[in-house]
Formats: sequence, structure tokens, C-alpha cells
Amino acid sequence: MTLKGYSSKKGGVQDIGLWIVIVVALMFLVIFGFRIWSAINDNLQTNPIMSDRAKEVTQDTTDRLPAIWDSGFLLLVILIYIIMLIFVWFIDIHPAFFVLTIISAILLTVVGGIMNNITETMLKSSGLASTSSNFPIMVFFAEHLGLIVFFMIMGALIVMFAKWRSNTE
Repeated sequence: MTLKGYSSKKGGVQDIGLWIVIVVALMFLVIFGFRIWSAINDNLQTNPIMSDRAKEVTQDTTDRLPAIWDSGFLLLVILIYIIMLIFVWFIDIHPAFFVLTIISAILLTVVGGIMNNITETMLKSSGLASTSSNFPIMVFFAEHLGLIVFFMIMGALIVMFAKWRSNTE
């Protein structure tokens, strides 16, 4: 069952728009989740009913979570991009549509720049600054999202052009 007007082909440069949404949503989900977890941990540390061992375990978990989630975020972002490049390789695109792809690439770069400003402002706000400082990789992505999107698009265009050139030879 397909939606009307929906193409079953995947892997275009337009998928970077979906990548942007996933990255930004994951960033905020992890940072807000850690903020909530830290508040719960603070309450557990002051709870007289909790044993010292339980307090030690929850504090250890709280100390480890940022490194685990930050590294997992980087791994997921890179894997999604690699999968997208593989899908781009399998698209047969006519050179006439290459111009439309470049136009959509420019629009996505602008969207990436806008999202860059939004995420950077939100993560550096007074409410999230202390929590987001625990996630250096995510903060790097938030500060450089526009530039990262530009290089991702260039990679997808190179793969698309390489595929086209390999078909013409």
C-alpha cells in the first residue's frame, strides 16, 4: 500500500532534511532526559530511605550517562549518514534532475543554518547550559549544524555524480 503521489525511491539529498530533524530531536531528547535523570538522582541522594550502595550506584550511573549518550549520538548520526549515502548510490537519476537536487541542497543548507542558530541558542540558554555542557559532541553538532549539513550534502552530491559517471562509461 502506497500513498498517492509517493515515490518508493529513497536516498535523495532531500533525506538530509529528515536527518536534520532526527539529529535535533535526539539532541534535545537526550539532554532533557539527562536533566530529568539528574533531578531524580539528586532526590535519591538526599533520600534517607535509600542505602549507601543504592546511592553510589545511581550516582555512578549519572556520572557515566553523558559519555555513553554522547558517543551513542555520534555513532547513530554517522550510521544514518552512511546508510543515506548507500541509498543515494542506488538511485538512478537523470542529469536533468541534478539541477533540482542542487536547488534542494541549497534550501537544506539554509534550513541547517537556521536549525544551527535555534539549537545553539536553546542549548546555551540558562536553563540548559549546565546540562548541555556534559555533552560536548552534541554541543559541537549544535554549533556547527549548518556546516555539517553542507558537507553532508556535498558528499551526497559526489556519490550521486559518481554513480551517474559510472553508468555513462
